[in-house]
Amino acid sequence: MREPAPNTAIRALLVANGDHGHVGGHLVSCATAAAPLTLIDTRAAWQGPRLLSRILFHFAGKRPIRLGSFSARVAALGGTGGFTHVITTGIAPVTARALVKLRARGLRTVNFLTDDPWNPANGAAHFWSTLSQYDVVFSPRSANLDDLRKHGCRDVRYLPFAYNPADHFVEAAAGPEERTKYACDVTFIGGADAQRVELLAPLLATRLRCHLYGGYWDNFAATRAYARGIVLDRDYRLAVSGARVNICMGRLANRDGHAMRSYELPAMGAALVVEDTSEHRAMFGADEATVLYYQTAENLAAQVTRLCSDEALRTRLASAVRERVATGENTYAARLQALLAV
Repeated sequence: MREPAPNTAIRALLVANGDHGHVGGHLVSCATAAAPLTLIDTRAAWQGPRLLSRILFHFAGKRPIRLGSFSARVAALGGTGGFTHVITTGIAPVTARALVKLRARGLRTVNFLTDDPWNPANGAAHFWSTLSQYDVVFSPRSANLDDLRKHGCRDVRYLPFAYNPADHFVEAAAGPEERTKYACDVTFIGGADAQRVELLAPLLATRLRCHLYGGYWDNFAATRAYARGIVLDRDYRLAVSGARVNICMGRLANRDGHAMRSYELPAMGAALVVEDTSEHRAMFGADEATVLYYQTAENLAAQVTRLCSDEALRTRLASAVRERVATGENTYAARLQALLAV
């Protein structure tokens, strides 16, 4: 039987993509002296000859080129640095062998499963044996909790996404050029896929001015004219505030009940039309309490059109949803505390 970790101050090793805007980056920015984080950036596992990396990705189950050496580094540092926890995010490039070593040394191993591994676009062959070795797996989607338990995960818990107050806030007034650049009736921010293009088709057929931000919108003929590229940081906030209405939806292939932007957009002052899911209902309440819901493509177009034409309703909903969501319990600092409380 594994010995419990000694009762000492918490110190965590975070294995994640630490880039700004990723969950790992948000967790790092929320670390405190009372709960310090040491980051090992997962991008290091993919560094190497490009051709070999592509071969392993496409023909070896999306295996990172340095999976073995990266995992050995995680196990070595975790075992010698006085750490109490190892936290990984998403489809982390850590082997089951490394997790077994860490757990044997008394560390608590935790995964915040930000991606759905049953989505073929996300899953990786090396990850399946590792997944069941974590002490606790947190998932931000209720749809895969039973699948995780059936896979053999020891302890499975629901933990939603969050917002980062340092990044997600109502942006100060834009200058004239910025107002012109970002002004529109409706904005959607997120990557394109065929399902999203089909869902937006009736809306794009209206006379509303639509901006689509994120990757791949220019790959589809139906959305190419509306594509505005990727927005980050201040540009992200300006894109949100420049629109009368923002749309919030998950990704069908991910079985999303909510998304990162379900928290980020309210914190940035958006008036929202959101996908009608049980998770969104739990977050936002009844229809018209803080948001408008949509169920179909035609309903989405109708709800956006309605909200665009009603300034008083937009103002009320934007204020109500921000007040409901932008609280301390919905920050990444609160999520970090939950991850460390195991």
